[in-house]
Amino acid sequence: MMYNDGIFEIIRVANGFIVRNTLMDGFAHTHIKNYKTCLYLIQLSKEKRVPNDLPRYLKISLKRINEGEFRDKVEEHLQIEKNKQCYFNRSALR
Repeated sequence: MMYNDGIFEIIRVANGFIVRNTLMDGFAHTHIKNYKTCLYLIQLSKEKRVPNDLPRYLKISLKRINEGEFRDKVEEHLQIEKNKQCYFNRSALR
């Protein structure tokens, strides 16, 4: 184990890392390739913050390792992202 703060732990595996929430029932975890990204997800979880520019995969990862109102907030961000329409610059299409 590379990191443990009593709530979250980071475990090194062959192809990256596993971030796990030890307080959630079951094995609430996500797979991440970069250690700094693991720490960033933990920081976001503790701050209960979901940046709009966070990539979809990391939003899904946040959802997997959290519960309650924050998990709902992450899901809301995912739904908004899914429902956004694509923007087309009409002048560039000419």
